[in-house]
Amino acid sequence: LAQVFEGPPASEGTPAPEVVEGGVGEKAENTNDMKPEAANGSCGGTQAEGSGGSEKVAAAGQADAGGEKTRSLRCEVFGQVRGQMITKPMPFNKKRVYDLLSPQALGIDLKDLPVVTTDVLDYEVAASAAELRALLNEGPYVELEGAWRMLPLVLMRQIMDTAVNVVAAKGWDHQDVDEEALLREVQQHLGVATVPTLAVLKKVLKSVEPDPPQASAPEAAATTEKDSTTAGAAETAKDSSADPKSDTAVDSAEKGTAGDAAVASRPAVEGHLNLDKAKMLRFQALQLLQMPPQQVRERFGLPTPTPQPKRPRHGPGGASGSGGSTLLMEEFGTAFQEITGAAEKPTPEDLWKVLGDQAYLDEFEGSLHSLDPSSLPLDPNARLTRLFALQSHWNQGRLESFVAPVLGKGVKVATWVLKQTRAVFVELVVGKEERFLIKKFAM
Repeated sequence: LAQVFEGPPASEGTPAPEVVEGGVGEKAENTNDMKPEAANGSCGGTQAEGSGGSEKVAAAGQADAGGEKTRSLRCEVFGQVRGQMITKPMPFNKKRVYDLLSPQALGIDLKDLPVVTTDVLDYEVAASAAELRALLNEGPYVELEGAWRMLPLVLMRQIMDTAVNVVAAKGWDHQDVDEEALLREVQQHLGVATVPTLAVLKKVLKSVEPDPPQASAPEAAATTEKDSTTAGAAETAKDSSADPKSDTAVDSAEKGTAGDAAVASRPAVEGHLNLDKAKMLRFQALQLLQMPPQQVRERFGLPTPTPQPKRPRHGPGGASGSGGSTLLMEEFGTAFQEITGAAEKPTPEDLWKVLGDQAYLDEFEGSLHSLDPSSLPLDPNARLTRLFALQSHWNQGRLESFVAPVLGKGVKVATWVLKQTRAVFVELVVGKEERFLIKKFAM
């Protein structure tokens, strides 16, 4: 098994590598006597032929306008088959892209680091070109001068916070923001090195753009039929009576206002940005969880909560008797009401619509804690272990919402979670018991 890619042109006087005849299967068959230590070497060729023998890449001695140069191909042998080989589809390893681009974070000097281009990613990542392009488009990655760079989460939040505040302070129409004017304002506050191009700003603001219009009835029916394998997980979340987040998630999927649809269907104007006001408010609300709780209380004039009776700690995030070291759910609701200017205080269901999977609740203390889902392991068992390291007692619906994205299709989320955990009943209020899930002794 060999992966072939184009290398730099051979310099003058360098002998042309040996031509590799036959496809990959033939090469594997004819090299059964290859020593094991040779499998880690590299082979080169000026002519490459696919397994079907239908395509050839330029031969040695190809001439160009600047003179005769040899276009070489190099390949890395990473395996050998001496019989039958069984293959199976595997999920796209997104962490591989993250590992390659994390050293290339924006703001880091790349003088002593290799440049990661699209060709390098095509070779290093085991994924189709379409999968790789989709991940680069959706993830925190941006291409600058031919090299791919990663946008750190802290930097993205800083750029987003500055841009949202500029739009609000200037009184601009959030559906018609001049992108060049916004770029100049953000660069003035953060510096050109932080936001070097418009592509960086647009990548950050992509998360607050309106959602595309909903599909028509025939398309929606086809989508429903295609996604029938995931209906069990949705029903499980809907039936979780103890989880307000699950109920509101279903409600938000079914409900929609005419104003939101109008914003989403509004045609984009070249050179202008169309931003979703609701998403901008949600970002501002989530930023409260990144701030020190005392700073939030001072900003919105909230009193410091009285120390609660000491309880056993239920995880690293617990605030037993802390008296204000964490932000309470009640305080977050008051602050969110101030941000949105709502006449009434939002209900817990409304708050979970805003929080989504970006936070978890300490049920014993009523305190909120920020959580980045992308920081959790991709393996379901490892993710479950990590979640129980955060706190020992979980609401079933919220625990399922964190585990469901990494379970395979056709797996019933509730059944899988109940097999890995055990249920307990805790009396948080006198005379009223609540059901929670804790880890099994073997975890």
